[in-house]
This record gives sequence, C-alpha cells and structure tokens, in this order.
Amino acid sequence: MNPEQPAFDINYIISKTKDKFGSEVANAAVANLVKQGLLEQYVDQDGNFRFALTDEGEQVAEFLEKNPEMLLDDDNEKYEKD
Repeated sequence: MNPEQPAFDINYIISKTKDKFGSEVANAAVANLVKQGLLEQYVDQDGNFRFALTDEGEQVAEFLEKNPEMLLDDDNEKYEKD
C-alpha cells in the first residue's frame, strides 16, 4: 500500500449510496474488491480499519477513468446521471 495514497472511506460510500441500496451491499462489494486484490485493508494509527487501492486496483481505476463506458450494463442502456 502506498502510504501517501488517501484511504478508501467505506462510510463515505455508504452515505452516498444509501438511497440506492443498504450498507450490507456496499460492505459486500468492498469485501469482494479486497478478495479480488483491488483494495487492501489495513489498520490506521488510531486502530480504525481503512482501505486503499492496490497497484492492480490503481491500474483498473485508471483504465475505468479513461473508458467509463466499460461501467455500463449492455443489457440496460437507461441510466440516470446525478
């Protein structure tokens, strides 16, 4: 993990997505990203669990920033923009 990289804040994700799905979905998604090796879980100086992108996670994030259409579901083309 890169110590200069900001922590991934699961509470921020939960607060931003609470109207779309519950915290259990966000927690399951984060656990899956850790299992896939895209996020790394660690404990900060205060003893709180934190997450950060792994090197592979950074590569995937960069790819998705350059190719946002890859996030679209081919079966459903109706999306609302925030």
